[in-house]
Amino acid sequence: MKRFLGSLSRRSSSSDSVEYSEDSPEAVVLQALTAFCESNQNVNADGSSHDAQGTEFVYLPQIVETAESSPNAAKEAALRIRKYLTDPAGTPNHTQYNAIMLMRILADNPGHTFTRNFDAKFVTTVKELLRTGRDWNVQSYLRQYLDSLEQERAWDEDLKLLLQMWAKEKTKASHGLIDRFPRNSVVPPRVPPRSRPHQQPYGLSRAPTNTLPTPVELAARIEEARNSAKLLTQFVQSTPPIELEDNDLIKEFVDRCTTGSRVVQGYIHATNPAPDEDTLLTLIETNEEISVALSQQQRAMLKARKIRGSSSPSSSNLNSPSPTSQVVAPGVTNFSPPPVAPAGISTRSSESPAQLPSPTMTGGRPLASHSLNSNPVGGSTTNSRYEYKPEDFQVRNPFADDYATNESEERNRVHFDSQVQSDRR
Repeated sequence: MKRFLGSLSRRSSSSDSVEYSEDSPEAVVLQALTAFCESNQNVNADGSSHDAQGTEFVYLPQIVETAESSPNAAKEAALRIRKYLTDPAGTPNHTQYNAIMLMRILADNPGHTFTRNFDAKFVTTVKELLRTGRDWNVQSYLRQYLDSLEQERAWDEDLKLLLQMWAKEKTKASHGLIDRFPRNSVVPPRVPPRSRPHQQPYGLSRAPTNTLPTPVELAARIEEARNSAKLLTQFVQSTPPIELEDNDLIKEFVDRCTTGSRVVQGYIHATNPAPDEDTLLTLIETNEEISVALSQQQRAMLKARKIRGSSSPSSSNLNSPSPTSQVVAPGVTNFSPPPVAPAGISTRSSESPAQLPSPTMTGGRPLASHSLNSNPVGGSTTNSRYEYKPEDFQVRNPFADDYATNESEERNRVHFDSQVQSDRR
């Protein structure tokens, strides 16, 4: 029976592996994916790495770009990730951890091209890893990721089988049917698993800050810094604004870009030896790329906060009519009152009649007076011919001296009456 099952497994594994040409997208993505997942082979018993430079991240741009451009390459990436997660006991812990991280990255970018390969076999593999995985770091990271998918992407049809399985596993764990974590899992270390990539990146502990490394190491550091900036930009552009603040990958690459910028600036000001002109120009351009990526991330965070702050506007403010529509009557919307003449200036100006609207503009209705007594124009509400009277448009000046104004008006009236009488003579 064991021979029969072994022959079936050998046939299935041989059928899954297909030979591709070296320059094909499938071969490129498999080579980069293998290098990413199997990097940092020198690991401690607790899962931490001796070489904590994080050089595996230099393969991410190539993996993401190839999976975006070739659906078949995305399918091969899903198959290879499933292969790494199939045997929890025989696969190194850091390889499983990197495979889950890569699954998380490719599920966001390219997205559907990759997640549509989450078939029944893939879901079964993840379920077995949840039940039999021995490393606490891998278990915790996988469960956190499944929780985030359940909260943020429950609408995704590609993740339907995976999320259904995760819901059932949580229900069984809550009822005591299965353990929340396998009993034989390694006790978690004191240092969180996410802190491993941040331990002295870019070789800070191996050389003084004023010392320029060898050309080979310097080229690797520059390439790593540029890739971190490029990946940060891609993650910011492909992440919804609501998820920016809680995205662990973005936080990780923000830290890497910040550290990389500090290291590159140290290389720029190095004196032992000092960089030549070409190297200095490359370092300056690299530092600018990192600054642009960090600036875009900060702008995206600010935009996300603005969207979150204005996501629930008051419905009363949106549906309430404007004050103008409540005051202005429908027929006289375009009517503007004539300018008010200042106190002390005669209102018999020849420009006042020209500024008054015609009866056709007011819909044939009598005009309302602008005087304080609110009498109708002409003293009547009939539809007789309109006759302009300056006294109807006089407005009392609240700052004027009533006694002085009345005395001045009395003198002007007496002078006007005497002038009229002299003209009649």
